[in-house]
Amino acid sequence: MSNRWVVLGAGILLQIILGGIYAWSVFVTPLMESYGLNKSQTGIIFGITIGTFAIAMIIAGRILANHGPKLTAGIGAILFASGYVISSYSQGAMLPLVISLGLLVGAGVGFCYVCPLVVGIKWFPNNKGVISGVSVAGFGAGSIVVSILANKLIANGMDVLAIFRYIGYGLGSILFICSLLLAYPPGMPQKVTSENNLNLKEILASKIYILLMLSMLAGTFGGLLVIGNLKPIVFSSGLPDHWATYCISFFALGNTIGRVIWGQIYDRIGFLSIPISLVTLAIGILLFTIPSSIVASVSASIISGLGYSASFVLYAANVADRYGADKFARVYPLLFIAYGISGIAGPSTGGWLAEANDNYVLPIIIGASLALIMTFVLSFKHKMIMVSATK
Repeated sequence: MSNRWVVLGAGILLQIILGGIYAWSVFVTPLMESYGLNKSQTGIIFGITIGTFAIAMIIAGRILANHGPKLTAGIGAILFASGYVISSYSQGAMLPLVISLGLLVGAGVGFCYVCPLVVGIKWFPNNKGVISGVSVAGFGAGSIVVSILANKLIANGMDVLAIFRYIGYGLGSILFICSLLLAYPPGMPQKVTSENNLNLKEILASKIYILLMLSMLAGTFGGLLVIGNLKPIVFSSGLPDHWATYCISFFALGNTIGRVIWGQIYDRIGFLSIPISLVTLAIGILLFTIPSSIVASVSASIISGLGYSASFVLYAANVADRYGADKFARVYPLLFIAYGISGIAGPSTGGWLAEANDNYVLPIIIGASLALIMTFVLSFKHKMIMVSATK
């Protein structure tokens, strides 16, 4: 018999490993200096990783609904490990890195990510917001762990591709073990039986779902733009390299704490937490435009991390409330397409505009504007969205 705390712990550890992809900007400079990649190329690799992550969740949702979390997360662990190991033999060439890190690792993250969410909601049905937050809090913490370890290894002269190999073999193995511990509560079937009542076409075409998707797009574009370029953003503002590195951890700190805090906020005020999170994100990323200020850069990193983290708690909890836990595995991954679009557009747009303008001010303003525009839209539509949850 599975213990729900063991299952929850395995899910959190799994998310910590997956969250290492958010430390991407640590690898940007070594890839540029050692293998000749530019900002746009590194942004594209990260963007494809996120885009594949989102698309893979759709396939993973169907497998999860029909075969349960162990198989789904196990497939993800194998894809994740394979991607990092293969990337270590790429010799820094763009195409192999796109295939290994962008497609294989992205797919691995997508297959694993949805499993702890669904499992946690089934074990703790009366605390969807908090459990969604705790389940994905590890994802934010993962970038802290990986960025610290990777920076230390890079400082000691280790090649970035060798680090990818260690991630593949070491973290990939732990990820696979965690997948074996995921299980539904005793007596609950591995296969979802309510799929016949799921009208995806009707759900996707509804105004509520479209608004939720646009909100997630606005809530993740600016955050991913920052994540994919965070170290060069802070460095270009006039701060030394080590402070640029510290800001990755400060962003991850806000991202981790926020996932727990937003879950508690959602359980108290529901949908209104979404526009609040969008304003938080906009304020945070706009602080990056203040030059040569340690206080501003640290504050920007923490606050934007807080605002960004809401996208992975509030929408999951809202979908679970609105459509039910049994339908979550099919409905939520489709909403996550918005995150995939942001992943492709945000980091690459930030890198491209930075190269064109020699600074990150314009992409930062664009990211903040999207969040504020969506907040304005939701202020007129919140009564329609704040309906009784489907139980």
